Amino acid sequence: MRRGPIDDPPPLAVALDAEVIAERRVYRFLTYVFGGGVAPQQCDPITPVRAASIRGQLRFWWRAVNPSKCRTVDDLRKREAEVFGSTSVRSRLVVAVTRQPEAPKPVEVLEGDFKAKPGCEAVAYGAFPLRAKGGPHGRLHDFADGTFEVSLRYPAAVADDVRAALWGWAHFGGLGARTRRGFGALAQESPGLPDIDTGWTEFVDEAAVPWPHLVTKPRHFESAGGTGRSALDTLLEAMRSIRQLPNVGRNPGQERRPGRSRWPEPDAIRGLFRQFSRQHATPITQIDVFPRARFGAPIIFHFKDNKTGDPNDTTLLPLLRHGQPGERLASPLVLRPYCRPDGVVEAMAVVLGHPAPHGWCVKQGTRVEPVTTTLTTPFQVGTGAPFIDPIDRFFEQMTRTSKR
Repeated sequence: MRRGPIDDPPPLAVALDAEVIAERRVYRFLTYVFGGGVAPQQCDPITPVRAASIRGQLRFWWRAVNPSKCRTVDDLRKREAEVFGSTSVRSRLVVAVTRQPEAPKPVEVLEGDFKAKPGCEAVAYGAFPLRAKGGPHGRLHDFADGTFEVSLRYPAAVADDVRAALWGWAHFGGLGARTRRGFGALAQESPGLPDIDTGWTEFVDEAAVPWPHLVTKPRHFESAGGTGRSALDTLLEAMRSIRQLPNVGRNPGQERRPGRSRWPEPDAIRGLFRQFSRQHATPITQIDVFPRARFGAPIIFHFKDNKTGDPNDTTLLPLLRHGQPGERLASPLVLRPYCRPDGVVEAMAVVLGHPAPHGWCVKQGTRVEPVTTTLTTPFQVGTGAPFIDPIDRFFEQMTRTSKR
């Protein structure tokens, strides 16, 4: 009889260590959860919080915090195997979800043909992968104030590594998809957790390494309402504003027709492929650069006037070492509602140090063209100050829209 899948090896994995630490931690969700189950975009009705998902998050944030001060990928893999296991070494950390949260409430933020429900514009922008043309849109899931409990067993020899991973996950990570855009954000209810400043001093190694890592402390902003959902709205509204809203990321439009983007990518694509509709024959930007790659990829550029001369859908992608297009590059900008030790919830954003890809390209059908993504002269979007790094423009928008 074939065995079913297990999230972790049995406690025997740590039984040979002289001293074993056993603890339980209680968490709650601050924001809506995007998926999180075995099926994409679906919440598992039986086990909405899965030990395998927690282990994946702990592995990522352990690398990002880098408490063992690894300097090479080989060193990182060796130490990671010692803590979390590998294909040939059993994990010394046992994770189990000993209490699930109450069943979540489905939340619909989209209606019609890709339209956000009233009052859900910012969240719907962040949850755009839920859109389904010609069919029902996907849903987010609201766990309200429900909590869940996680049981951990690990040897004292790896205690510092485990504590660092748990600190990073509880402050910067989450569960489900789109956690870098604030979905599935967590707060640890018990036991006490080192705050960001204390944990940063104790755990974080800020050295430049060739994997995503913490390098500078996050920035905090007030948000109306003081809840995880209001903080998420503040973060996503700032991002939506600089990329999409009239008079900021776009020119004013007419009725249901949006105005032209004030970012340079659309005109750069028109010039690269020499495809122009009559109303877009004159560029409004004069640089052939794709700076929004800084927010992650892929980015799909959809031209509404492609039937009258504008390009067909074109995708911005990273280039792999062998020169072929990659599929994805995660955003270095992590947006995260954060519950302070005093219980106040703020909007928080942190920029990870990220290894750069080997290049960038745009793909239209089977045609692939290399492009440049780095601005060399200051660029202006809306009334904001000129910038070289688009993430600086995001932080300026956050300062404008928050109460600080």
